[in-house]
Amino acid sequence: MKALLMKLSAMDSDAEAALRVIAYFDALTLRSATPEMIVRGTAALAETAAGLRTEDGVEHRFAPDGRRLSSSSDGRRRREQRAGSTTVWLEREDAPAAMDDLILERFALAVRAVGSDRRERTDTVDTALVETALSHREPLEERSLALRRLGLSASAQACVVAIAPAGSVESAGEVGSGILGMLRRSHSARGAMLGGMSAAIVPLAATDPGAAREDFLTSLRSSLAAAPAPVRVGVGGAIGAFDAHRSWAQARLALRFSSPNRLDAAVIDAEQLGALSALSTVDAAVWQRDPRVCALRDFSTTENGRIDLAVLEMYLAHGSLRLAGSALHMHHSSVASRLARVEERLGLDLTNPQDVFDARLGLIALTLLETAGDQAEAPAAAAGDPV
Repeated sequence: MKALLMKLSAMDSDAEAALRVIAYFDALTLRSATPEMIVRGTAALAETAAGLRTEDGVEHRFAPDGRRLSSSSDGRRRREQRAGSTTVWLEREDAPAAMDDLILERFALAVRAVGSDRRERTDTVDTALVETALSHREPLEERSLALRRLGLSASAQACVVAIAPAGSVESAGEVGSGILGMLRRSHSARGAMLGGMSAAIVPLAATDPGAAREDFLTSLRSSLAAAPAPVRVGVGGAIGAFDAHRSWAQARLALRFSSPNRLDAAVIDAEQLGALSALSTVDAAVWQRDPRVCALRDFSTTENGRIDLAVLEMYLAHGSLRLAGSALHMHHSSVASRLARVEERLGLDLTNPQDVFDARLGLIALTLLETAGDQAEAPAAAAGDPV
């Protein structure tokens, strides 16, 4: 989280500053930060004292360096904003800074969100309702009833999101609940933990569900870029809520191709997979016997090897040593050295188009091998749903 404390004075533009402010507070919300943590983080971000006072008089006030301050504002001007029954503020001796309005707004929204999230934990969505809504095996009447109880119309447009932690299965609950809470607040999603993953039904605007889904994907990628823990996400297609089981199956399929370690692959859109989806039907044993996939897997077991894989991924994305080096903040000679090691280990020549294709296929196969357990983790009621 300390890495997210962006100094506004060092930013290149107001637009970039605004995006980073929004991402910063989204990250605090995702990790279910306490009100005190939000106040402390706000003070550091704004580089000035910040405070919060609840309706029962409890007050938290912090300096930019993280020190707790007394309740006195030392004569500084306060700019306040309401966050439900709570008041939040920034303090400055001089005129407000350029981003103060946005920081104060997101500060208030974050405080309101975590307070709402804590209340909602005592009134969580019934997992059985979500599971019923996502299963094609349940009778029509049962699915319609489940959707109504979730506050959704059977004829409404929606897409389903599958969420899994990038790390241990033990972290699935914490990671999933944080993202489900964020989706519930920002997109009125209905979700629950199902097996080793989380599922969210995201309602879409009926007038143009395709465009609404694209907007949702953009927002989701932006929010997850600032998430405190790596996560894998698959997003199913837009569909009538009554047929949500189809979008759920698509989301689980997309999740197989998701990897936070690959460029732009943490969130996979099922509608963009095309013919690649057929690779998910290949038995894991086939990939395990492939020497190149095995070599790539060996690379992924060490820190230095993972850097080599990142270099390979970036080179395949840009097709240039200099562009790959620039993206990775490495000298192009270092990129060339690492690529040479990868080429030797894989028996490839990355100036050859066929070998470039083989390298791309190998990286996808490695991801499918690493995510082979996703289908087993799907709930029994939905595991056999058709795509």
